[in-house]
Amino acid sequence: DNDDNNNNNNNNNNNTDENDDVKQIKESPKVALNIPNGEQVDEEWFKNMWLSNGDFLKLFTAAIDVETIPGRFMLVNAMSNNKGSQWSLKETEVMLGVMPRDDSSNYTPG
Repeated sequence: DNDDNNNNNNNNNNNTDENDDVKQIKESPKVALNIPNGEQVDEEWFKNMWLSNGDFLKLFTAAIDVETIPGRFMLVNAMSNNKGSQWSLKETEVMLGVMPRDDSSNYTPG
């Protein structure tokens, strides 16, 4: 029984440490959105990473069809052409021959 109690105490201590880490992450975003369960989300980051269904299909199809060197792979950014994004889509356009066209700022939720 003592072993079981020690294991439970260790598990509880681990959860506390994890909860503290999660709490710090949730409290640190520059721009945050409060959502119903109390978590905070960096809304701007998600807007910049948004990928529309149309752009997804276009990029995915291009990735399937692109000529590659056997045994090699490519890594490209796959997101819509979102205004204010800090990630470049130039390599994606060069490698896949397609440029995403949608922009998250033109869409509103709901």
